[in-house]
Amino acid sequence: PRLLLLDEPTTGVDPVSRREFWKLLSEFRARGLTIVMVEHVMDAIRALCSRCIVMNAGAVVTLYGTIFASTAAHSRLFADAMRVLGDMAA
Repeated sequence: PRLLLLDEPTTGVDPVSRREFWKLLSEFRARGLTIVMVEHVMDAIRALCSRCIVMNAGAVVTLYGTIFASTAAHSRLFADAMRVLGDMAA
């Protein structure tokens, strides 16, 4: 396949297996596979994603291109995600 859709693929998985799965996904990406993934674990997003969309109630809140070229970009993503969570709790 050229497209892989995943919904929180490592929820409930032990840390060693999670890292092995991330390694497998990285290999798939290197071969040109497009992966669309729903994920709430920031470490997974940082390790695997070249683009990230933060959504709230089905609407795009923020879109990042090559998101982790800098620590500042990661900090902005984290701040946006925390803002969305705060809005949801209100």
